[in-house]
Amino acid sequence: VADNMMAVQSAGALVQNGLLTHSVIEDCTMRSVAGSNGPRAQGVFVEGKGRLENCLVRNMKSGVGAAVVVSGAEASIKNCTVVDCVAGKWIQNRGTWCETNACSVVHASSGSVVNTVAYQASRVAFTGCLSIGTSTEFAATDEAAFGPTASCFTTCACEGEAINEGSFVVTAKDFKDAAGGNFTPQASGVLSNRGTDIPGWETLVDLKGSRRHQGKAIDIGCYEGLPAGLIVVVR
Repeated sequence: VADNMMAVQSAGALVQNGLLTHSVIEDCTMRSVAGSNGPRAQGVFVEGKGRLENCLVRNMKSGVGAAVVVSGAEASIKNCTVVDCVAGKWIQNRGTWCETNACSVVHASSGSVVNTVAYQASRVAFTGCLSIGTSTEFAATDEAAFGPTASCFTTCACEGEAINEGSFVVTAKDFKDAAGGNFTPQASGVLSNRGTDIPGWETLVDLKGSRRHQGKAIDIGCYEGLPAGLIVVVR
């Protein structure tokens, strides 16, 4: 539990100029502290040249800050899955202290978010499902300028509405068994073969250790699904 948000940027992991990969970050709680300056991350804060790749971030329910924050032009998230999270307020010092609920589950006003999916995500004081990038969501607050930038997101997916022209809307049928916690992409779903190829994909593996790029292109999210029609025989 992170009690002092003045000193702590994340209740889960802070990645500065390094790589956090093939990990599960879950059940993190951040408490709101008056006078703190945001945004803050319940799960992972990525800054500098930090990279978050092939990770599952789940069950962030405190409703304080985003589940994941990308901060800095060279920071990045690639092929991650963010599920079952509630994002909420952060405090921005813009002349005077003021609270806003403008934090999204994946917050990026700089840096890059590639091949990442957010599902079962919601926000404090906002209705409906979360879209992790569009700036139009923040029109209800006076902090719209501090919202995520759609151009930071490449071939990402979320519920509700598309982030930008190159993103996708995801539903339960796009996973093997979302209700049962299996977020492997369905072969016929929007996450399958829709990702952007990234350097070194030929040798990459997903969170379960399966080889990436099983089909025509890399899948979106931390898991790589098998292409339609592929038969695996185990002797």
